[in-house]
Amino acid sequence: MTYADHETYERHQRKRRSSIKEILNSNNHGGLNVVIVLFLGIMTVIGFFAVAVQMTMTSTVTAFTPVVHTRHHQRNSNTRIFLEDWVADMIDGEKFRQEHHGEYEEKWMGKK
Repeated sequence: MTYADHETYERHQRKRRSSIKEILNSNNHGGLNVVIVLFLGIMTVIGFFAVAVQMTMTSTVTAFTPVVHTRHHQRNSNTRIFLEDWVADMIDGEKFRQEHHGEYEEKWMGKK
């Protein structure tokens, strides 16, 4: 930082400090109270708006959720997994491939 930049910085800092002192030493704090009240009012309006948007989005999202099918292999189980059919088919295919690994190896070696 050059000397001129440093002088400019110091001058701005002194000006800012004196402005803050003037505000704190003044007897008229009504302006500050008005600003605080307006800020809280704006925050309240934003909060209500956020709740309204969330309620709208929640109803919209539930309207477009896909239909999920379940498969019940064990009727006595209390545990349920809700999967779409293509996911369940993919898992079943991988389980079958792991259980019949030898057959897949032979087919693969035959192709090579």
